[in-house]
Amino acid sequence: MNSTNTNQDFPRFSGQACGDLEVIAVHKNHMRFSQRLVGWLSRRIFTRLLRSRFAEFGPGSYIDGPAWICGGESIAVGKDVQIWHSARLDVVNAEVGRTVIEIGDGTVLNPSIRIAGAKSVRIGPGVGISSNCFITDNDHYSADPTIGAVANTHVITAPTSIGAHAWLGEKVCVLKGVSIGKHSIIGAGSVVVRDVPPFSIAAGVPAKVIKTWCHETNKWIAVS
Repeated sequence: MNSTNTNQDFPRFSGQACGDLEVIAVHKNHMRFSQRLVGWLSRRIFTRLLRSRFAEFGPGSYIDGPAWICGGESIAVGKDVQIWHSARLDVVNAEVGRTVIEIGDGTVLNPSIRIAGAKSVRIGPGVGISSNCFITDNDHYSADPTIGAVANTHVITAPTSIGAHAWLGEKVCVLKGVSIGKHSIIGAGSVVVRDVPPFSIAAGVPAKVIKTWCHETNKWIAVS
């Protein structure tokens, strides 16, 4: 009867190997600490540099990295708002002293989003806007296409709003005159050209409502 060496089933580490593992763990912890420190410093620096450009910038809000702010005197940011790097907030043709873009408390603007306002863009509290989204209240239109896009300076505007606690997936476009209801979800890559009711899921190009929330059953109901 052959004897079995159970010890060979388990790896053995020498003192040197254990020491190497400890060094790796310390290095990883150091890297994580360094990343957190760089992030904290970045938020402090860019928030201090850019907050004065806004009409209002609430306590606890921050800007995490370089951002493009045009017409900031017409942009009001609530408290505890997160504006991540590469965000672009534009206001054009605004009257002096009038707020055009309003961002509610606790809203998160993820990297590389763009908000373009000329009349009224209202984003409620607690809204999540994913990376690379575009939100606008205006567009260019010409009855005479021979004028050309560059020469055409005619801007058409209509108020755009996003209700409290809504969520926009990545690369969503919200066009002028649209109202997205509170607690609604817009699927990634959608183009929203018409209103979305509260407590709805919409997706597609153009976006259509595909589900609504039933408060009686606490379930999403498919829309036929």
